Amino acid sequence: MHLNTLEPVEKVLWDSKVDKGNIYEIILVGGSTRIPRIEPNKSISLDEAVTYGAAIQTAILSSDTSEKTQDLLLLDVTPPPLGIKTAGGVMTPLIKRNTTVLTKKSKIFSTYQDNQPGVLIQVYEGELGYVRDNNLLSKFDLTSIPPASHGVPQVEVTFDIDTNNILNVPASDKTTGKLNRITITNDNGSLLKEEIERMVNKAEKYKGNDVHALNLCPESPQFRQLESFFKGVFITLVHRQGRKKIRVSHSRP
Repeated sequence: MHLNTLEPVEKVLWDSKVDKGNIYEIILVGGSTRIPRIEPNKSISLDEAVTYGAAIQTAILSSDTSEKTQDLLLLDVTPPPLGIKTAGGVMTPLIKRNTTVLTKKSKIFSTYQDNQPGVLIQVYEGELGYVRDNNLLSKFDLTSIPPASHGVPQVEVTFDIDTNNILNVPASDKTTGKLNRITITNDNGSLLKEEIERMVNKAEKYKGNDVHALNLCPESPQFRQLESFFKGVFITLVHRQGRKKIRVSHSRP
């Protein structure tokens, strides 16, 4: 039980990027913290600490102008990472976990096939490397992309979270200016706190597997290098064999 209380403390320190040497005292609240081995400084009332914190948060959210709260800053953050599905079913994050709201991030993507007329933007939240293990929030299409070789069109996807924690996702074709967007609110099937914690633990457990698998994804540098190598081998064989037929079989994950 004592060791279990250290896990959330270590997580907070890691996320906040604060060294433990800069922490003077930690106050844990909740039923289990009343166990003598865990209970903090008895000069502090745990019930009063919770009430005091809730009162401060209420004052800040209601725009209270009291001198006691004017120097306090309340920051809202995004719980899990937010991103989109890319080739191979990979979860490509645009906004990392614990990013402060309000925030705006953009990234350029492209097509996966030649003459692809449109792209499907699928918005996910979650900690794992593949979207199959994460939570789908919403999706929409961006169509009327001019014919071009794969990798040539430039599609800019933006994640914009406002002060009300509402996520706006516009996607535009940089060539034509064609634009489509979607708005995602908290009632769009977002994960519950317990689900987020479970997903974080699962991500840590299978992190090694995801890294290994992502290295073989069609969009990864490792895969591209391997593909270029085999193309070079194929060209060399063609030159050596002249006009003889060479049968090549390959597949992409």
